[in-house]
Amino acid sequence: MLAGPRSRGGFTLIELMVTITVFGLLAIAVAPDLSYWIRSLKVRGAAEAMQNGLQKARLEAVRSNRVVTLWLVSTLDASCSLRSDVPNWVLSLVDPSGNCHVGASTTTSPFVIEKFTFGSAANQVSLGAVDAGGGAATSISFDPLGQMSGNGLQCLRVSAASGESRTLKILVMPGGSIRMCDANLPSADARSCPAVTIC
Repeated sequence: MLAGPRSRGGFTLIELMVTITVFGLLAIAVAPDLSYWIRSLKVRGAAEAMQNGLQKARLEAVRSNRVVTLWLVSTLDASCSLRSDVPNWVLSLVDPSGNCHVGASTTTSPFVIEKFTFGSAANQVSLGAVDAGGGAATSISFDPLGQMSGNGLQCLRVSAASGESRTLKILVMPGGSIRMCDANLPSADARSCPAVTIC
């Protein structure tokens, strides 16, 4: 009896090329969603950093029984200035302009408590900070009761600097409560922003 041809395991070159082509087409179809997702992650990271800074300022004001201010600054070096459009911040007792390089200190002005920079990703997000009147804001102060002190920042709007992404808002109420919401969600969703906001 003659033995037939042996079957071998594996793939033919044609099967391999078809599989690679199908995976390539799927990757091309998913790429726009992936870039949207990456931009949205950066927006979320910047919004959470800002929300954390606001909460730290409020808690430090209550803990230390004094007014503490979160300042939005251009950089964390000696050339820093106040800006309403960057996600870098300094918690201090006085304006840190020109002194953002100073480390945490209870004896050296500007009496820095903590500072944060979003680093190289800062130019990939767009930030807008506004006060109750709708004007640009560069700071917010909390009194020893954890409430807003004065007319400072009341809303932060965070989105991608370029391309489509989600837009997140951080709202600071006069009583001191801090809430993050998604401006792109319908009003029936609990994560959506209130209908009347200043930013």
